[in-house]
Amino acid sequence: MKQIRPAAEVLHQMVEEAHALLSGGGMAQIQL
Repeated sequence: MKQIRPAAEVLHQMVEEAHALLSGGGMAQIQL
């Protein structure tokens, strides 16, 4: 389970970045 959680977090972050790029927000929305 310890290896699954970090991987899921990385995948979630990648999805958020891809969604931000597709939305035209770019890095601005990613940096909180």
